[in-house]
Formats: sequence, C-alpha cells, structure tokens
Amino acid sequence: MKVSVEPLTLELTRPFRIAHGTSSSRVNALVRIQGCVGEAALPPYYEHRLDDVRAYIESLDLSVIESAGGLAIESLLQSLPEGPPPAVAALDMALHEMWAKEIGTSVVSAIWSRWVKTCDELIRPIDPQR
Repeated sequence: MKVSVEPLTLELTRPFRIAHGTSSSRVNALVRIQGCVGEAALPPYYEHRLDDVRAYIESLDLSVIESAGGLAIESLLQSLPEGPPPAVAALDMALHEMWAKEIGTSVVSAIWSRWVKTCDELIRPIDPQR
C-alpha cells in the first residue's frame, strides 16, 4: 500500500502576527494513502511538527485498508492508537476520502447522507393526535 507524508508549504498573503511571533508561511503535512489526501495543520505555536506526523503514520498497521478498503473506516479509526492530533486528523481526512471514492460520491455527499440517515433514525414523527 502506498502511504506518504510530505511537507506542504503555504505562503501567506500577509504576515501573520501574534504574541509568539510573525510568520509569512506555514508548513503543514499532506498524508496520502492510496491517492487519497488529508492535511495536518502544524502552526509553529503547537508542539507537533512534520516529523511527528510522519513517525505516527509510519508506525501504523494500515493493512486492513488493503483488504477492506475505505469501507473499514469506522473500525480503523476506532482502533487507532493515540497520537499527535494533526496526524490523526489528516489520517481521518484521507480515510474519509477513500470511503467516499469507494461508494462513488464526494466526501461531503457521503457524510451528509449518513448524517441525514442518522437524524431520521433518531427523530420520530410527531403524532398529531396527541
């Protein structure tokens, strides 16, 4: 399975100034799994860096994806060990993209239809006779 973590340099249109300093660019991480992409935001005032994301992703056993594909997203996400939040978020994004591609739709459509179905199951119609 092809998995990669690579830097993504974002050049800001204006310098970003806060108490921690000023910057004109950001280096985030792109996590790619079988052509699907997630992004890990790595602002300089957080403790996690590109190497942390890479180490976490490379430490995972993602072989379940090879056999079950994106359809195994729920079990895979629930079984993930704790790790840097940006790395987990990027992995989550890439897996959701994989899942959406496998069911033949966009990530937004897949999540929306799943959310609506869940809401329909939770909300019962109001009985007008009451």
